[in-house]
Amino acid sequence: MGMNKAFIDWLNKEMLKRGISARKLSDKLGKANNYVSSVLVSPSEPPISFYVGLAEAFDEPIEKILRLAGILPTRADGDMEAEPSFSEWVEAGKKLTRQERFEILEYADFVRNKRKPAT
Repeated sequence: MGMNKAFIDWLNKEMLKRGISARKLSDKLGKANNYVSSVLVSPSEPPISFYVGLAEAFDEPIEKILRLAGILPTRADGDMEAEPSFSEWVEAGKKLTRQERFEILEYADFVRNKRKPAT
């Protein structure tokens, strides 16, 4: 299935706007030099960690990236950065593989632990 064309177009425009090449973005994601280029042409959907990495690399809310990618539904009010409802997360989770759901849980634990004050 792969990524939707609208998301690929957005990602290419965003990289151009930020002056970042696919190779440099791959490096920011901690991947091989050709990773982003490969993902852009792959017929397979990338792992959820790809979208999480993009959100971090572009300093964008993960909700925005997931909405642009079509993983979370577009909101009726058009707000791409609005916090998703619980039902949106459930619906998005239904589209993920078992492995991707575990990746999301690991990321949630990572974020939660980042907030905890050091003891």
